[in-house]
Amino acid sequence: MPLKSLKATDSGRFFYINRLYKNQINQENKKMDVSAVLMQLKPLHMQQVHDWQCSLKARQDEVIETLKAEQVHIESWFYLQLHGQDYLIAYMRADNIQKAQNIAKLSTFPIDQVHKQFKTSWQAIYPAELLLDATAT
Repeated sequence: MPLKSLKATDSGRFFYINRLYKNQINQENKKMDVSAVLMQLKPLHMQQVHDWQCSLKARQDEVIETLKAEQVHIESWFYLQLHGQDYLIAYMRADNIQKAQNIAKLSTFPIDQVHKQFKTSWQAIYPAELLLDATAT
């Protein structure tokens, strides 16, 4: 609701409408939770990574459906090798990370079962600490 399209008949009504408009802007610009983790893979599990990646790419519509159910706006995965060891980095931006994780744990979506099975290839998980979150709007 653009403010310039509103007409106020008195100062009290204008203040109320202006407050509603500011609340809407604040909700639209609401900060989201951000999370990143580093997963060390078990040795010789790169085939599982490849299979998981192919599955998720082929079933992209299901992936998007689960992200919506979890209120996740962005989920990105990266691979890196460090000193001969394989790792994955997962990045997520959601309305509420804890809520998203709880929803995922209880999910009955078939694609989430693929992801749960994939987690068995992880040897260790290292949560990252957020140092800076800058967004240009």
